[in-house]
Amino acid sequence: MKLREIAEKTDGELEQLAAEQRSRLAQIALERRTKKVTNVKEAAGVKRTIARALTIKRQRHIAQLENQND
Repeated sequence: MKLREIAEKTDGELEQLAAEQRSRLAQIALERRTKKVTNVKEAAGVKRTIARALTIKRQRHIAQLENQND
């Protein structure tokens, strides 16, 4: 998922996206253990999407805190 697409989501949608991606990551791990993986690079992409979603959520939280202190 592209960064621009992730940035347009609300905080609730970001939480949902992270949860969905975490479950997909668990599924990939299971497939890896049973040797049914078709795309070995997919796990890295899923991890990256989770990191992007959480980073954007954290950036928004920090910006909100900074605005409250001003």
